[in-house]
Amino acid sequence: MAHLSANPLVRRSDRIETLGLAALSMLAAVGLFAALIIGGSTYGTTVARTAHQSPRHTVSVVVTAPGDIRNPTVVSWTAADGRPMTARVSSSRSDTVGRVRTIWVDDAGRPVAPPVTGTDAALGAVSAVIVFVFLVAVIWFALALGIRHLTDRHRDREWEREWADLDIGTFT
Repeated sequence: MAHLSANPLVRRSDRIETLGLAALSMLAAVGLFAALIIGGSTYGTTVARTAHQSPRHTVSVVVTAPGDIRNPTVVSWTAADGRPMTARVSSSRSDTVGRVRTIWVDDAGRPVAPPVTGTDAALGAVSAVIVFVFLVAVIWFALALGIRHLTDRHRDREWEREWADLDIGTFT
């Protein structure tokens, strides 16, 4: 806390550096609070989306034509009313003809994404908080290094000037 005292040995650049780092730390605390708000908002949005998703259920399907990275896999199954159904779904490395997979379908029998769960909402919120906190930390660290670098350069110039002023020549 010497930098905040009236000590005449403390340089102005030391005081500026201390104030800059203190302000930067306050902004980081605000950033952490913002991260919590973002996490809560992400969670709330995802939970609200789960309430409005259409009904869906799983069906066991048989792979009839395996796909690859560019082409979807073709699968077939029998609907509850006995109709034969065929659809294209995302490929899996283990897709081979005859392999049984489980997919999600809506009431009309169209493949849909799996339902969003409360766990998905929580993981999304935690991920958002972690990413935002990481960004705040990286920005804080970069700005702190910048402040330190600038004040160190200023102190070095002051030292050089003061040593030059004290230069009394060489002794012979």
